Amino acid sequence: MSPKKTAPVRPPAPAPTRENRADAATTARAQAIAQLLDGKQAEGVVILDVSKALAITDYFVVGTVRNTRQAHAIARDVDALVKAETGRRRRNPGALDAEESAWILLDYHDIVVHLLQAEARTFYDLETMWADAPRLAFTPAPKGVAEEAVQPKRSDRSRFRILPDEDEKS
Repeated sequence: MSPKKTAPVRPPAPAPTRENRADAATTARAQAIAQLLDGKQAEGVVILDVSKALAITDYFVVGTVRNTRQAHAIARDVDALVKAETGRRRRNPGALDAEESAWILLDYHDIVVHLLQAEARTFYDLETMWADAPRLAFTPAPKGVAEEAVQPKRSDRSRFRILPDEDEKS
């Protein structure tokens, strides 16, 4: 009888390393979100690179807001920005359902945006919790410039005139 042939034993595949998985587009999007937060007067904006520590996302963008209304306005603008760039909306569609919330979380798969009121940011202290996560370079725009730099895109309102122009009256 001939010896029984066995399949060759392959060594197990090496485990994937947790090097920075974020591509350049994701990094640029995180910085664009941070710029938008800064332009909408969120304070203390930081970008945490959590790609080595977490398998589910690459960046946390954290900002302090003054109230729920500001948080909702910023969240809508961030949602529009990400939708325009990626064609995707956030994973958690109920993020803006609460009328009063000290913390709004927007999950965009590779980027998670945290909008916290000052008391909540102090209480949860995400920067200390993720102290080992490197920070992505972000420099807030000088005051006055930030408001001009980030303007939401609006449709042409000139066609919605209530009263005719002076030259149209004659």
